[in-house]
Amino acid sequence: MRGEYAASRFLVVPFRWDTGDPRRLSVILDELVARPQWMNIPMSPDDLRKNYAHHLTNPLHGIYEVWQGGTLVGILTLHGIVPGMEAILHFVFFDGNLVGKRTLLKQFIAKCFRDFGFRRLVMQIPEPVDTLIRFARAKLGFRYEGETVVEHHPSLASLGMENPQVWVARQGSRKEQAHWLGDRWVDVIRLRLLASECEERM
Repeated sequence: MRGEYAASRFLVVPFRWDTGDPRRLSVILDELVARPQWMNIPMSPDDLRKNYAHHLTNPLHGIYEVWQGGTLVGILTLHGIVPGMEAILHFVFFDGNLVGKRTLLKQFIAKCFRDFGFRRLVMQIPEPVDTLIRFARAKLGFRYEGETVVEHHPSLASLGMENPQVWVARQGSRKEQAHWLGDRWVDVIRLRLLASECEERM
């Protein structure tokens, strides 16, 4: 995605730290540092700022600003990019509210598959943030790693539960003790969306 484009009521613009109004970078960094729970490991505010600045300016990452009515309201990020294969998707909206953002995110995801030729996108979410896991699954179409593979496995019937493949896949999708949540280490849940699944939904 080389240029800006309109998505729903928003304007998505590729982030360039070295051009435009430098206050944009300060606004983004301030918003990220104000949410230390989003970082995987405990850090001081100064270290958080340096870490996020490195992430935003890393040429191997794809960072996109989200604007609404002339106001910078969030960012979309792609990192861990393997060309032609996958990327890890993160999004941050400064109002902390996903209401009204579904169409924007679905359009961004579709453009990622179409413009970059990814086979899959990945999201990694701390397990206690269940509202975001539910949003990714119900609104964006993400699934736990292996969920569709185990769906018809004969041994699942013995579990005696509804949708046992979901429970089994969630257990296998976790990175144990991989995120510091302010007072304790928690597991991270890994979800994925395949390009073929995205095409089916469009």
